[in-house]
Amino acid sequence: MTRQSTEIREVIRIENLNKTYKFKGKEVVALKDVTLTVNKGDIFGIVGVSGAGKSTLARCINLLEKPTSGKITVNGVDLSALSEKNLNLQRRKIAMIFQNFNLFNQRTVFRNVAFPLEIAGADRQTIDSRVKALLGYVGLGDKADSYPSQLSGGQKQRVAIARALANNPDVLLCDEATSALDSLTAYSILQLLKDINCKLGVTIVFITHEIGAVKNFCNKVAVLDDAGIAECGSVEKVFDSPASPVTRKILHYGGVK
Repeated sequence: MTRQSTEIREVIRIENLNKTYKFKGKEVVALKDVTLTVNKGDIFGIVGVSGAGKSTLARCINLLEKPTSGKITVNGVDLSALSEKNLNLQRRKIAMIFQNFNLFNQRTVFRNVAFPLEIAGADRQTIDSRVKALLGYVGLGDKADSYPSQLSGGQKQRVAIARALANNPDVLLCDEATSALDSLTAYSILQLLKDINCKLGVTIVFITHEIGAVKNFCNKVAVLDDAGIAECGSVEKVFDSPASPVTRKILHYGGVK
C-alpha cells in the first residue's frame, strides 16, 4: 500500500477560472478569476463563507462542473481539451469524497469499494485482492458484508475513502468530508487522510468551513470570498498574518457556515 516520493512538482494548476450560472434569467457568478496551484504532497485547504464557491471549485477541478472560462491542468493535462472518454480515464486519478458519503445503499461495503474497479474493467481476482486490502487499511476488514445502513457515520466515510482509493488516485478531493461527523470521529478521519497523504503520496484538496481542521491538517490554504480568492499561501502565513477582512472574520468567529 505504500507509495512515497520526494519529487516536488505541480499537480493542479487553475488559471483564471470563471464559472457562471443562469438562474431565473439572471447570471449568477459562482467563481471569478480563480488562480491557484496545488503541488504534489500538499494538503490544500479551501475555506470561505457559504456561497463563496468552495464546492463549485472542487467540482470544477475534475470537470464535474464545466468552467465557463479558464484552464484546469492536472498532472500536466488540460482537462478541458480531453474527449469525454479520455476525461473519464483522467478522472480515475482525481477521486472525490463528500459530506453525505454518497454510498450505494443496495450494495454491501465490499461492493461499494469494488464499484470503481468494476467500471475500470478489473478482473475478479484483482477486485477481490484490492478491496480486501483497502478495507483492512481503513479499519473495516470485518464489515465487507455489511450494508451502509448498518454503519456509523464515521464507518460510512471510511468506506467512501476506501472506494475513492480503489484506482490509486493522485488527487483526493474532500468536499466537507468531516462536517457531518462528531468531533472525535472527524479527528479519526483527518488522521486517516493524513496517513493517506504521507504513506500513499496522495495530494489532498480539503474543502471545509472548519477552521480548526485547516489549521491542524493542511499545509496550505486558499480563502474564498465573493467567488474569488481573497488570499492564498501557507497556513502559518495566512492565519498568523491575515491580509483580508474575510480571513480575519473567519479566525475571529472560529469558522464559517
